[in-house]
Amino acid sequence: MIAGAVVLRDGAPTRIDQAAALEELAARMRVPLTVPEKCNHRIGLVTAEHARAVCADDEEAALGEPFHGGTARD
Repeated sequence: MIAGAVVLRDGAPTRIDQAAALEELAARMRVPLTVPEKCNHRIGLVTAEHARAVCADDEEAALGEPFHGGTARD
């Protein structure tokens, strides 16, 4: 319940026309991407690739000795 209104019943939304929402989503997905959207997509892919590489390095480091970083004064 949200603000006293039932929003899910047996796992199904009660206040959303699911068929209409899915049709609206499908219609939006049929429209070609704009140039800025394509650019954002490419940026996202590059960022995700970089994040995977950083995480892979962190996982490899975690398998070795624990890292106990010092301070600038050490």
